Amino acid sequence: MAHYKGQLVYPEDVTIRFWGMGDDLLAVRVDGEVVMLSAWTTGTTADGHASNFVQLWQTSTSKSLKHPLGNNLSTVGDWIDLKAGVPLDMEVVTSEITGGVYCSLLCVEVKDEEYPKNPVLLGPTLPIFKTAEVSHNLADLIHRDLVPGDACVTNGPIFRDYMAKETTEEMKAMVRIEDEPKIPLLEKGLRVWSSTMGKELEAEFITYIGDKAVFKTAKGKQIKYPIAQLSAESLRVIDLMDPPEFDLDFHKSSRQVPPPPLSPFNANAIQRPLRIFDYTFGAKVRQNTAREYSRKLEVEYYAFGEEVEGDHWIYLDRRSESFTPTRENRRSFEFKGEAVRIQSQAIRDSAPMRGSRYGGYVITLKDERGAIIAHETSHDFLYENLSRIRKLPFNAYFNKQGDRMVPSRPTEEEYPTWVFR
Repeated sequence: MAHYKGQLVYPEDVTIRFWGMGDDLLAVRVDGEVVMLSAWTTGTTADGHASNFVQLWQTSTSKSLKHPLGNNLSTVGDWIDLKAGVPLDMEVVTSEITGGVYCSLLCVEVKDEEYPKNPVLLGPTLPIFKTAEVSHNLADLIHRDLVPGDACVTNGPIFRDYMAKETTEEMKAMVRIEDEPKIPLLEKGLRVWSSTMGKELEAEFITYIGDKAVFKTAKGKQIKYPIAQLSAESLRVIDLMDPPEFDLDFHKSSRQVPPPPLSPFNANAIQRPLRIFDYTFGAKVRQNTAREYSRKLEVEYYAFGEEVEGDHWIYLDRRSESFTPTRENRRSFEFKGEAVRIQSQAIRDSAPMRGSRYGGYVITLKDERGAIIAHETSHDFLYENLSRIRKLPFNAYFNKQGDRMVPSRPTEEEYPTWVFR
């Protein structure tokens, strides 16, 4: 059980009432009086858990238990008159009673306001009760399990003692992020090279042969020059221009998490379809030549999930580490991140599985300038749109063009069958 205490306040005079759904219980008390109480039912207040609470409060309108909301039918509360800036004590109690799937929603209706209709049984689509703007991430979490038409997440009154139209800090941060400039590899061509003795040569670097660098002059003459006699800056330019080849490997391991035990207080409890996995992702890079390349590199992996019931992707994890390939580390390096939980479930046996599963990856290898010198990916579109995807926060949903998307929504199949009686 959760018990919230606070104050209900609005900057203007307003008359409101709450619509709620409690699975198993949701109760609201304002100024010392219960104004809405919803408990689990299969269609009337005389069954389910609802029959245990009729002595505490009963609805005064025939609109109760007529329209779907969340996992059941909505209960309509009493009207409340709020005076501008005058706070009233408010308490909310929500609870699961016997154990099982938990779901509670609290919406608010402003008197004399018109609202769009839920296409299922034509009830009003009311805004959720909130005391602050809903962030993009929080809206995604709510929408993921909210049937379209049940409630509105972003519109409606915000209950505090001032008006504001500011964008959330999270959204401001997202707007400020700019694309990373793509740093190209240094182009080959004629340039001036220098030796450790100060001698200079104008030529084009061609390749390595053993312990010598091969150059070609403007007249086409090839010159082999000992690598050990090239200046540090000339060696650096060659390394950035012509890095060695590297193999990149993405690793993933998973551990299935057992479902929670069934409630001992529910004789009819069944284990609903539920799959939970803790994934650990990692990357390995290995230089596949023996050439000396003592340059600092950055290896970075991105891990993604995909929807089970939908076609969107999810930004799960991103890690980066730096290393320098040497003989001592066998020119190889690997690392892994922390566990990331991926879950899918069905709210009842007759409903489809919803949630996420592992989808794919991208690995990039960058030189000391930040230029990508190698990459591997499970899906081309992930790498092609990486500059857009990497700007998203973790757990954000996106499409194959890298645009942030709202999670795929549940359907009417999520409703209990008695909703349609």
